[in-house]
Amino acid sequence: DILRGCGLQAAVQEAAGWLGGGSSVLGRAQHVGPHPYATLTLFPGDERLKRRVPPIRTPFQAQAFCPDFNHHEDVHFSLDAAGAHALCSQHACVEVWHHPSRSLAAMAAAAATTTGGPAG
Repeated sequence: DILRGCGLQAAVQEAAGWLGGGSSVLGRAQHVGPHPYATLTLFPGDERLKRRVPPIRTPFQAQAFCPDFNHHEDVHFSLDAAGAHALCSQHACVEVWHHPSRSLAAMAAAAATTTGGPAG
């Protein structure tokens, strides 16, 4: 289960500063909230197991500094010795991402095409 995210306002402000402060991708998100979604990777350190059990992704929520994901997903895979060892000895990785609006993503793609590099 992925239930809730918090601390996103500080994270968005930090990311905007890291991107140079005037980032158009995060400018609006700093004021009204990002469009967060979370990913859960059960076996981040083992590529073979990660292919068998791909990361789980929640739907994104619009403009939320403290999103209630309330996401449940069952994971089915055959548990062999490597999988059992990984479950007992490794860690899971949860990441929270910002889903930019389509208009901002389209502008960034157009800028990258025109300038020959990523927009920034």
